[in-house]
Amino acid sequence: MPKKYSIGDVSKIMNISVKALRNYDAIDLLKPFYVDESSRYRYYSYEQFFYIDLIRYLNKSLYVPLEDIKLMLNEKRDLSDLLLFLEKHKKSVEDKIKEYEYSRNILAKVIQDIKKHSQSNLSNTIFEQYLLRREIYVKDANVSIYDIDSYFKRNEKVFHSTQAAEGNNMCYVYHKDDYDPSSNDLLISKMGIISDRKIAGLNKMVLPEGRYVCCKFRYSEEESIRVIAAIVRYAESKNIQLSKIAIQTFNIVDLAATSKYEYEMEFQVLRETP
Repeated sequence: MPKKYSIGDVSKIMNISVKALRNYDAIDLLKPFYVDESSRYRYYSYEQFFYIDLIRYLNKSLYVPLEDIKLMLNEKRDLSDLLLFLEKHKKSVEDKIKEYEYSRNILAKVIQDIKKHSQSNLSNTIFEQYLLRREIYVKDANVSIYDIDSYFKRNEKVFHSTQAAEGNNMCYVYHKDDYDPSSNDLLISKMGIISDRKIAGLNKMVLPEGRYVCCKFRYSEEESIRVIAAIVRYAESKNIQLSKIAIQTFNIVDLAATSKYEYEMEFQVLRETP
């Protein structure tokens, strides 16, 4: 009979935890060579050390799940089968790398946004800035600003898709013909994502390059109405012709905010060329 090694001995020799060996046994990945009937102690043979190394290499270095390793070890596979399995696993690893790369980029953007949030001083001051051409991928809304939350929840899957979330820049689109200063309401014409990549399920809309009249503020429905009214008055006082389209931009997710009323918003309305 080959020499028997206790589970404690194997743990020390192979530098592997007893818990891991017991797990291999529990899922039928690597059963002990011998189990004492009276004590129920587990014993392993020297030949099994090879399989312990192989399992750890596949699992820890190549990230092959233990259940998949069990299939590899339990079935008779020729080299073509092994090659097919490894190619499939390679594709899975590449997909995970893309997911982590996406998460890394989003985290960098979120960290940058939080730093800006901590340094920002929102004074609701109207200012002008020159902005380059941008593309927005939008969905028709035609809802009151007071009803936008329920609209968003109905369309959450579209606006929280992987493509949509990547830039983290969302916007409401308003149309001048829908603005009535006396109604104490704003009709949101469209809801969209500012992105340089096409987003499935949404239609493309272009914001032209030019000088925009803007105002940054802390969100509330009433404050949004006050800000757009102030921009209109500003334009009238300076004899500025505004575009028929206005947008209200914000982050899809603002981790610095504890409620929607702490979100930072910015109204942007293009100045029309005389």
